[in-house]
Amino acid sequence: MSITRLLRCFVMLLAALPLFVLGEERLAQTAVAMVADCHRLAAAKRFDPTLDVCFAQAIRAGGEGMQELLATDFSYNTARATRVDGTFLRAWLASAQNRRADVRVEDQRVRAAGTAVVTDGVMVATPVTADAQGTRRSRYLHVWVREKGHGWRLLARQVTELPATNDGQGDQAHAPLSGTYWRVLELAGERVAVVTDHEEPHLILRTDAPRYAATAGCNRLMGGWEVDGERIAFKDGASTMMACRPPLDRQEMQLARVLQDARHWRIDGRRLEFSDERGGLIGVFEARGSHD
Repeated sequence: MSITRLLRCFVMLLAALPLFVLGEERLAQTAVAMVADCHRLAAAKRFDPTLDVCFAQAIRAGGEGMQELLATDFSYNTARATRVDGTFLRAWLASAQNRRADVRVEDQRVRAAGTAVVTDGVMVATPVTADAQGTRRSRYLHVWVREKGHGWRLLARQVTELPATNDGQGDQAHAPLSGTYWRVLELAGERVAVVTDHEEPHLILRTDAPRYAATAGCNRLMGGWEVDGERIAFKDGASTMMACRPPLDRQEMQLARVLQDARHWRIDGRRLEFSDERGGLIGVFEARGSHD
């Protein structure tokens, strides 16, 4: 089974798995004392969520100590939709221009899936060099597994970039149409629900290709898009075929209809609106981050 397929299976299992959330206070307390304990935590029989902090500290250390945390078949799906292995990642982190003065974990969640553990949260990285981009926030998804003779190792990592905070004015600017993570707020005049343990309803228009990806919290909708001034059109594409429970089934049909009927777009700050041919408002979205 490929790494991508394995990661996809874990994501599909999240809805049926127990969830607990770690507060930032606990994460801050453990970050101070965990550095010397990473090897012990990795070797422990029971998974410790602090291993995400260990990984963050290895990033801060320019990749030093990361080898001991990565599985043999480790795969990293970057924010730019490229896949790299552990050797490439460590070499990239060792470069002076990519060094981080600090890396911390926020809003961490942990789900157990048999012998594997899926964690997700936000990593906040502050650069060392003055000419680097400002503080970067990224939403991550990790899959941890136990390797015989080694203990807990990171098998897969996936990242989505969130807005940078280098100028303190990110919330005031107009978000770009493409390359933005658009959270779905309203469809056909109805407020969209976010269902616990399901993916947040969102829409992403890629910048490197005229393609889009969207979900109402269940299946993933994919296809093409094109824009001409204030006009927009979405082309039919593929979709996964999972059975969706209420209210996700209804929201998914509404989202598909909105994409089909959208003819005009408008952005006001962090708010994106779609309207139909007659100018009627049919969809409202909110910018939550960037997605390269």
